[in-house]
Amino acid sequence: MISYASYRASVAYLIKLLKSWKCKIYLSFRSLIIICNVFFSLGLVNFNPAMSGEVLTVPMDISNWSFKGNKFECNLMHSKVPMGKFYFRAEPNNQILFISDIRNEGNKWQGVTLISQNAPWDKELYRKVESSLTVTKPSRRFVFRKGAPSLMKAIAGGSWITLVLEGKDASALSEVRIPT
Repeated sequence: MISYASYRASVAYLIKLLKSWKCKIYLSFRSLIIICNVFFSLGLVNFNPAMSGEVLTVPMDISNWSFKGNKFECNLMHSKVPMGKFYFRAEPNNQILFISDIRNEGNKWQGVTLISQNAPWDKELYRKVESSLTVTKPSRRFVFRKGAPSLMKAIAGGSWITLVLEGKDASALSEVRIPT
């Protein structure tokens, strides 16, 4: 018999499985329970509580993150032209909102479409419409209740945000692209 295969050196059973199988008479039931408890305890100790909640880190151009009261806000500005505020907001009952406050030269918009798209340097342009809003009174602020969770997943995958803004007539069309 091999001398390492005693109940005091139970790790040997895990290292050389074939040899240990031949010497299984030395592995007592008590040793097997101890080995199982050690691995189970390591699983509990190595549990990372950060993995239980989804954390999304999105690097952007020039952004200021702030926490006010019970909401997380991001004030995003493009390198040259301030476009406004674009941020996600968590509401009770696990509802996630995407809010856009668009700064523009006096223009107000009647409709907006929220699109996720791959980065411009990719070979093919893939665009997915996440949500769309139409309002009766022209506005600069839009709150998207639908499509925000799927937009967060798209951003985590490297997609960019595009807002297509529509005015009263067909010529009043603008697009805001937010890099992530």
